[in-house]
Amino acid sequence: MTGKDVEQTAEPESVPAWRAKLAAWGAVALVVLGALVGMWAYFRWEDTVPVPLLGPLAAKIVAVGLVFMGGALTGLIGTRTTATEDANDADDS
Repeated sequence: MTGKDVEQTAEPESVPAWRAKLAAWGAVALVVLGALVGMWAYFRWEDTVPVPLLGPLAAKIVAVGLVFMGGALTGLIGTRTTATEDANDADDS
């Protein structure tokens, strides 16, 4: 059975545009926060958490931000692709 043989009964779920943008900006904020924590650990400013804990913390924050950014960008690209396909279908009619 191929995908063409199956009738689709439900519309694909889409993420509202404001939510996708919010996820992208949140991811950017996490990457920036991780970079600031990494700089804090590198320059070893006084009166902070012990330095050995800051390096891995910065790496975790940046990694989570990059994962969120990848998901947000994938969602935005999917939205644009769907919109382009819909526009092409309308031109063919």
